[in-house]
Formats: sequence, structure tokens, C-alpha cells
Amino acid sequence: MPTMPSDPGFDELDLQLDHVVGISISDITKEAQTVDYGVGQWKATAVLPRMSDSEARPWRGFINSLRGKLNSFQMPDPDRAAPLGTGNGTPLVNGASQTGNSLITDGWANGEVVLKAGDLFQVGNYFYEIESDVTSDGSGNATLTFNPALKAAPSDNDSITVNDCSTKMRLTSNATSVIVSNVGNVRITLNFEEAI
Repeated sequence: MPTMPSDPGFDELDLQLDHVVGISISDITKEAQTVDYGVGQWKATAVLPRMSDSEARPWRGFINSLRGKLNSFQMPDPDRAAPLGTGNGTPLVNGASQTGNSLITDGWANGEVVLKAGDLFQVGNYFYEIESDVTSDGSGNATLTFNPALKAAPSDNDSITVNDCSTKMRLTSNATSVIVSNVGNVRITLNFEEAI
């Protein structure tokens, strides 16, 4: 899996969660029926700052190593590198075969607000966004409620990461990203989607 360069970092990052929800609206009553398919996918547009040709070359090499949609990579959300909750403890998945938008966990510090709404956590190659504040009980147990739904059922005692979370992404097109050069002044814009 190619490694995304860290320097220079993104100048702009538009990160969106695309929920897969079907809707049917009656032509007569205008009443809506919705179906939640339980799937969500992160999508991102990332803009790098203007750089010299020598600064841009690692990014050009990285983009070429992705080979369009073929290869994936781990992308962080630099604005949420650390949780607003304490994040204390050594959190683990508590029980195998869990699916959906909640996860039973243990190993947190006892009786703390370990994660706050909007914080990220990572299990495996994917990150998820917490819906509401999470307080661990007196034994360090906590149930997380989040979006999107789990991509796959984690194993019992899988690690949970709360700092420097990243998710598995790929380019949205086989055509290379937009690269604009004004005689040594390079600007790169990348469009990604979560690789599920």
C-alpha cells in the first residue's frame, strides 16, 4: 500500500460522509418513504499548497503509485488528530461478530468522557465518527455509537485507535488528479473515496 507524503500537508480538505439512503416520494400525497441501507462512505477533496517542483515530486510519485483506482492508501483527517475526549486507556473491541453503528468496547480509563461527539476512532483500516459523548463505566467499558457503519465485523480484542486515525482511500478516477504548474509553482488537487 503506497504511503501518502506528509509534507507539505493539505492546504484544504473537504471531507464528507456519503450515506446510502433510498427515498421514494409519492406523486399524489408527497409523503416520503426512506430506506437506510446501512452503508456510508467517506469522500474527500484535498488541495495542497502551492509548491516548487522539487516539493511536488514526492506527491507526483505518490499519485502515480496509486495507478488510478487500483491502489489504496491510509489518509488521516489532520484536523482531528486527537480526540476532544480523554481517550485514556487501552481500548479494545469487546466481543466478536459486531456489526452496524455501535460497538461494545472495554479497556478505557474508568469513569471518564473518553470520546466526544465528532471525535474519530479507528478499527482496522477505517475510521468512524462518534455521534454523541461516550463515558466509560467504573470498569472501563463503553459502547460507541458512530457513523458510518462498520465495514467488517472486528475480532474480539482488536485494538481501537483514537489518535492519528486514518481511513483507507483511493482516487475517484483513473485519470490523474489535477496538477497545475506555472513555471515551478505547482498546485495539486486530489479527489478520493473510501476504498471498501
